[in-house]
Amino acid sequence: MAKLTVEEDCIALTPLWPWRLLLRMPALRIPLSTIEAVSRIRWGIRFDVPGNATLDGTRFRRWLGGDEQLEALIEFLEHRGITVQTMCRSERIKGFLRDYAVAQRPGWIWRDRGWLGFIESAIALAVVLTVVFLSGLFTDLPKVMLAWLAFIVAVIVWSWFAGHRQRDKVTR
Repeated sequence: MAKLTVEEDCIALTPLWPWRLLLRMPALRIPLSTIEAVSRIRWGIRFDVPGNATLDGTRFRRWLGGDEQLEALIEFLEHRGITVQTMCRSERIKGFLRDYAVAQRPGWIWRDRGWLGFIESAIALAVVLTVVFLSGLFTDLPKVMLAWLAFIVAVIVWSWFAGHRQRDKVTR
């Protein structure tokens, strides 16, 4: 959750106080001269900044309402000569899946430390599933529900690997 403003030929993304203080989220400043294009995404915009890998692909999603402010910003960017386009559905879906995978990468203590994060996450998942099965919670469930639970666990494990691979690509 951040506030988007235009300050001194820069787009400023300033996190609101709980995220800024408690989670130590940094404020971002994107110079208008480095923005090559802006893509409209559902409920927001995405910045293309090819010269800066840390800012390229920065997304800003608005809350409910706020259409007028976002449209005013888009008109301002178009007036400055920045290309504004609507992102196609397949690109939006790929971006959502990539963001989901990165958010679900393995580990709490050893996040982004490779195999230690996988071991920590696998142990936590095994302990939770063992406790749930030993408590007898799933003895009366139909096989369809157990298959659905197995599918959910498989998606979680897949997202760990996909997130780890995506983080490796970004850091190279």
